[in-house]
Amino acid sequence: MDSEKPIPNPCMGVCALDEDDLCIACRRSGLEIAYWSTYSNEKKREVWALIREREATPPRHSRSRDAGHEPS
Repeated sequence: MDSEKPIPNPCMGVCALDEDDLCIACRRSGLEIAYWSTYSNEKKREVWALIREREATPPRHSRSRDAGHEPS
């Protein structure tokens, strides 16, 4: 039973997914965003833990560039 204090929604109002299907602002996946309101507090805490892990890892597009691609 989730009678404890509600877990805050990490949404920042941007909702733009990158090539890894992660929001560029809150770092949730598309499915995590879609189902957030149905999650138990336990599941929401799990998602927050994943967000912290994702924030510690730069998005894939900033870790490597396409071969031969030069910024103009």
